Amino acid sequence: MIYSLDAWFGCGFTGGRKGYHAPALREERSIMSSAINLLSPPWIAIRSQLREIFADRAEQRLLEEDLADYTSEKDLADLGAILDRHTDAETGDIRRILGARI
Repeated sequence: MIYSLDAWFGCGFTGGRKGYHAPALREERSIMSSAINLLSPPWIAIRSQLREIFADRAEQRLLEEDLADYTSEKDLADLGAILDRHTDAETGDIRRILGARI
């Protein structure tokens, strides 16, 4: 049975000798315990999702840049005729971009 705090702190119950502290070891241990493992499965999944989002945005910007060349009535009518040959699922992105420009 422990009768004093000196015995608690001095006899090894706290992992150190009485009056002795290893601050470098304690700091390193706390840093290592709070470090994030960026190679863990959740972080890998998050990075993968972000890559997909960035790739989709880049593809959307390229499509918008390509469609920016279609400005005249004749160009837009020709493009509309081409789009009418395909389903709305296939041409939805193009139609949304053209609709936002009008």
